[in-house]
Amino acid sequence: MNTGNPDITGSAWVCGDIHGELSVLQVALRDSLMYRKRNAKVIGEKVEEAHMILLGDVGLGFPDDPAGEALVRKMNRLAEMFRTTVYLIRGNHDNPAVWDRARNSASLPQQDDEHPRVVFLQDGPILVNGRRFLVIGGAASADVEFREEGRDWWEEEGVRVQSAFRGGGDWTGYYGILSHAGPRPSIVNPELPTMFLAAKDAIDREQVVLGAIGNALLPSVWYHGHYHRNNVDFRYFCNLSDAGEGELAEDSCVMCICTCLDIGAATPIL
Repeated sequence: MNTGNPDITGSAWVCGDIHGELSVLQVALRDSLMYRKRNAKVIGEKVEEAHMILLGDVGLGFPDDPAGEALVRKMNRLAEMFRTTVYLIRGNHDNPAVWDRARNSASLPQQDDEHPRVVFLQDGPILVNGRRFLVIGGAASADVEFREEGRDWWEEEGVRVQSAFRGGGDWTGYYGILSHAGPRPSIVNPELPTMFLAAKDAIDREQVVLGAIGNALLPSVWYHGHYHRNNVDFRYFCNLSDAGEGELAEDSCVMCICTCLDIGAATPIL
């Protein structure tokens, strides 16, 4: 299956939600550049190019910029300044139609001459330095009661498992997951405030789906945003599909490093 996601080779980073705030993205890009300068093998050596993957809630598709074109152009200029290519995963504060248009109309990978340093990542596999990751966009919104459909909320906002495996695909050989929603961090209270209870069922279902994906893929690492927290948890995932009664094969369970990134927080991919 070809999702159009390009292979990434070199200095690869992930960044939490930016919600359309270019100043937040600028700080992440600057920190990445400073890190690369400090780690240059030779003083005065040209700093290597980098790749920054935004883990959703980019802030694309709102009424003041329905196609996201203005924001993408500005992001492209920033990326050029910091010698970085920026990759966009869809969040719940992004209009799914923007990613659908990129998938249906752009050449592969999904970038063009107007924004050569901005790439729309689609749900599905991607290779990062030779390791296979699964990209999963979307999330259920806790504040759905306070948002307006078609303006700042979209019915198709959630995780689309079927699109991640469009055309068949398989569930094997994955090193990690790159997503907007992820396993709920241990520091996040699972009990929603009363004002958000209308979203509880959707969020609970989403956690079940994400857990099932983890058990199927057995990832070693999982990077996600969404919760506006910096947190690292160690989660066990187990694939029981091939287990006999009362038995588990040695390779049927993994301990996964789940990294949740706060707004604008960035880190190199392990």
